[in-house]
Amino acid sequence: MNIYKTVIIGAGASGLMAGRLLGENTLIIDHNPNAGKKLLITGGGNCNFSNKSVSFKDYRSQNIHFCKSALAGFKPSDFTALLDKHRIAWEEREKGEYFGFNAKDIVDMLTLECKNTGAEFLFNIKAFDIEKTENYFIIKTSSKDLHAKNVIIATGGLPMPKIGASSFAFDAAKKFGLNVVEPYPALCPFLWREKELKKFGTLTGLSCKAALTCGKVKIIDDLLFTHYGVSGPAALQMSLWTQGEEEIKINFLPLINLKELITLARQTNKTFLQFFQDYLPQRMLKTLLEGFDIQAANATKQTISDLENILTSYTFVPQKNNSYLKAEISGGGVDTKELSSSSMQSVKIQGLYFTGECIDVSGRLGGYNLHWAWASAAAAAKNS
Repeated sequence: MNIYKTVIIGAGASGLMAGRLLGENTLIIDHNPNAGKKLLITGGGNCNFSNKSVSFKDYRSQNIHFCKSALAGFKPSDFTALLDKHRIAWEEREKGEYFGFNAKDIVDMLTLECKNTGAEFLFNIKAFDIEKTENYFIIKTSSKDLHAKNVIIATGGLPMPKIGASSFAFDAAKKFGLNVVEPYPALCPFLWREKELKKFGTLTGLSCKAALTCGKVKIIDDLLFTHYGVSGPAALQMSLWTQGEEEIKINFLPLINLKELITLARQTNKTFLQFFQDYLPQRMLKTLLEGFDIQAANATKQTISDLENILTSYTFVPQKNNSYLKAEISGGGVDTKELSSSSMQSVKIQGLYFTGECIDVSGRLGGYNLHWAWASAAAAAKNS
């Protein structure tokens, strides 16, 4: 009977990083026919692999400090050095995002690194259960039983079910008595309820800078109207901090002092609808300021108050979204209380590790989730 030192379940970003660092006597398995299936489509096929500035503050978790050790152990410069070593071009974009030019180059690089260090691959094989004996783990698969001293579960979260996303990591954690923070779709659009669908349905395809506020969280970025709700960076970022039916406020003029603007408007002969055409798209104004086609100079205090509320505090409650079809990641995951922050090893089950998205550490847009995949995998590999 062959007993591997480590079996890695999942040949995605996290699994590949762990494999290249572990090397010999390591087996990486995946249900797909090749490695990096999800990685190939990230960043529009270019792969937003990290960010110039990565901090624990860029993540959401029930224990926000959990990720500090792993992030300190693997920095953005560690990955760019790897790209430079393989002469793979990359660039820094506007918000500090690090992008490649072809995600396949990065997948091929990591696959080659794994093979060069002696790690093996086994594709088209699906793990469906894990058992633990006194001396090793038994990984039950669709092909045969595998045996290993250590198991790293790097199967990701629940988004993109069409490419095989599953709850394997969460099911395995629960089987071994580990708590799992309820997963939810994150970095995904908000869905309108009927009221907003009727009001904003004509604005599909229109975008603007906006501030979204939910509780203590405020995000200023681009907002995109769709035929079913709102998307764009502002909405996707906010979805990380909400789990469905919380009240959200939209400020459509986040970079402007509205009170000063209204004072200026009242000194003209224009209606509010005419005056604000210099600040918001006309289609949006017709929707937002329906009923405000009145002379600004003649507006009552109540009218001005209503105008301010509409433009800077429009409030809606989205439909609860249980679908992962448009989610980039899943929030929640294996509770960080169950894992060592320095190694990602279960504090209850020696030799059992979790890495990447399946842990309750979720990053905002901009390369942070892939960086967590690299960093958590590096922590597991260096300490297993």
